[in-house]
Amino acid sequence: MLHVITTIAHHPKGFALHLRNLRWALNGCEYAIHVQTFANWKLNESNVRYLTKQVSDPLSYYMFWDDIFGYLATLLEDASAFLFIEQDILFTVPALVQVEQCVREQKLVLNLDSPYLSIYEAAERRVYPRIWEGATMVPARIVAEAIEHNVSFGNRHERSRPGSSMYRQFEPKLASHFTTKSKTLHAGDPIRLPEFLDCELVDTMFEFSLFCFCADKSYVNLGQFHKGYEMGGFVVHFRGPESVHRDCPEIYNDAKRLDMLPRWYDERLNDRALMFLLAGVFQQGDDLRKWLLSATGLPPFAEKVVRLERHAGEWMSSVEHGKFQWVKQLIEDHQRS
Repeated sequence: MLHVITTIAHHPKGFALHLRNLRWALNGCEYAIHVQTFANWKLNESNVRYLTKQVSDPLSYYMFWDDIFGYLATLLEDASAFLFIEQDILFTVPALVQVEQCVREQKLVLNLDSPYLSIYEAAERRVYPRIWEGATMVPARIVAEAIEHNVSFGNRHERSRPGSSMYRQFEPKLASHFTTKSKTLHAGDPIRLPEFLDCELVDTMFEFSLFCFCADKSYVNLGQFHKGYEMGGFVVHFRGPESVHRDCPEIYNDAKRLDMLPRWYDERLNDRALMFLLAGVFQQGDDLRKWLLSATGLPPFAEKVVRLERHAGEWMSSVEHGKFQWVKQLIEDHQRS
């Protein structure tokens, strides 16, 4: 059984799109879908298990993955593998081959189209990936070993989980390897792991990534990892709609309020506009062209649209597919002009 753990923390209208994409990609697999979300949204899609949090303000930031540890333990009995994913990630191809590879080789299968904060670099070379909820497939035995060591799948660390054995076992190895810069550990002068964890740069599943590095590097196919960024991946990541959802909720009444966003949002405005358009928050009649064609992020956005287009008609609704084709045509017309 493949257990899919996902998070719906954006506008709930995007859930149906995400769920249809998952079910299409996993056709032929035996799987169960588990959704971390806010109880306030009362999602009711069938054949889904919900892990809900009652919060006073669903626009607030909530680290669902901090709470997943105990739940994963209850799924181990019938699990062959886990798929960790989130709402703004969409499969571009069916995933049966990747699921079978994960179970057969007993190694993690990562989406390799983007490095997304490798946890370890040396001499400007990525040495080991950060494992995150980016459509990462993990054999159940590795999840079980991480649970045995009380490893966090969120971004908490030892001080909030005094029972953790990971640091006692692995800190000498880590201290001999790493210094810190941004959210990446670099080869260099030694650093004590708690010092790094206290610098507030830890991201989701960072501790799990460190565990995989320390426990057994072969958990990840490093040869494939080093070549992977030239090979492309099996999903696309339309990044950032959750931050707009929190920082600019006015968009649900007026798409033009995107103009209020700080300039640092510009890099991913294309991604955000597309996801809200497909989710039904925006309509084609809204003035979306300037955001969809925002120059800062247009080249990678256009590439993702091309990759998604190949099979989009197989799982999108007719309305969604019509919107998607409109976006694709906008990009093509812009590139020809």
